[in-house]
Amino acid sequence: MWSTARTLLVTAFAALALTACSAEISTTKQVSKEDLERSTADALEQRVGQRPEQIECPGAIDAEQGTKARCVLTHQGTSYGVSVTVTSVEGDNVKYDVAVDEKPMK
Repeated sequence: MWSTARTLLVTAFAALALTACSAEISTTKQVSKEDLERSTADALEQRVGQRPEQIECPGAIDAEQGTKARCVLTHQGTSYGVSVTVTSVEGDNVKYDVAVDEKPMK
């Protein structure tokens, strides 16, 4: 049963590669590493129904449309690349798309 549940959850995270989800955060000129990781995990949790064990991003990103970051999602020993792209900035609110890679990292 544990193996089946794990497979279903990992499959759910992988399915996010086919549909991006969005996150939004209030900030000034940058989204801090901690805020980026937290809001990315929040967006994935809303989409999949369970929070990933870990999201790790390399650092803060500029709050400018088109800014991109590559993060790593790790859940139950499986890691996936995650692409984060700023889609809009309105005042202190930054919106971005979050897309999980289709295949796990090697």
